[in-house]
Amino acid sequence: MRSIEQQAMAALLANGEGREATQLMFEKLFEFSPDAIFVTDREGKIRGANARAEEMFGFSRAELLGQSIESLIPERFRKHHPEHLRKYHNQPRTRFMGVGLELYGLRKDGSEVPVDIMLKPVEAAEGTIVLSFVRDVSEQRAIQDALLRSEEQLRSMVENIKDYAIFLLDPEGRVASWNPGAESIKGYKPEEILGRHFSCFYTSEDLEQGKPADELRVAAINGKAESEGWRIHKDGSRFWAR
Repeated sequence: MRSIEQQAMAALLANGEGREATQLMFEKLFEFSPDAIFVTDREGKIRGANARAEEMFGFSRAELLGQSIESLIPERFRKHHPEHLRKYHNQPRTRFMGVGLELYGLRKDGSEVPVDIMLKPVEAAEGTIVLSFVRDVSEQRAIQDALLRSEEQLRSMVENIKDYAIFLLDPEGRVASWNPGAESIKGYKPEEILGRHFSCFYTSEDLEQGKPADELRVAAINGKAESEGWRIHKDGSRFWAR
């Protein structure tokens, strides 16, 4: 009798040509996939697992077979799983990775691993079974966390700079952010300036010459635009700026 993994592969390849050779290839891919692969039935019981599943979760294949897939889910997420499982089998569909869910797997030693999961329903002799492709995304999550920390550090630095006006413009030149230095130098509170066009900082002479639009165009082409000249405070007075 064929294993549940073989049934799954056979069902996937039911209409293909050269099925025996192709099935052998798929079985090799199953076993040596860089992703953990689980085969589960309608009740969520593990009926098959590959070598990467053993490595990632720390269980032997003998320990995994017959377990509920819920045993590999951290406790705080388990109460929602029966309902997710019911809905999925009512409307089985392929769910690809990268859908933005915060998913974690639970290892045998109690540690957690951030994962991304693809689900593929397959019709087999025993009914609908599900192939779950589980990818360890620890490295990607670490990179995302590092980027977030860098952004927070940069934001903190900008917020604490008092001697320079630092603000963001959208592509049309509207003010999108405003630091304390900008408020101190130019005189506008954030609620007064956010969303306004930055041309309000220029003198009437510069406006007549189209200087704001020119500087936006130069910045878009060259990646930066530098200028020096008179600018306008909120109260209408002038100050020299670079």
